[in-house]
Amino acid sequence: MPHSAHSPVSTSSPQEVFAAVQRGDLEWLGEYREGQEVAWRDLRHGKSGDTILHTAAAAGGIEVVT
Repeated sequence: MPHSAHSPVSTSSPQEVFAAVQRGDLEWLGEYREGQEVAWRDLRHGKSGDTILHTAAAAGGIEVVT
C-alpha cells in the first residue's frame, strides 16, 4: 500500500494528528493508529481545546468521524 506524503511516525505530535484530521487524510490516520492504542477522546487542540471530533466536523470530514 502506498504511503501518504505525510507518513506518521510513533513520535507524531498532536498537531500532526489534528492536521491529518483537517485535511481528511484517512491513510495517515490509519497508519498512525496501527500498532498503538490512541486515546482519541483525550487529544485536544492546543489553542482551541477542540477534540478530534470537533476538528473533523468543522472541516467537513464525515469520513474521519465514521
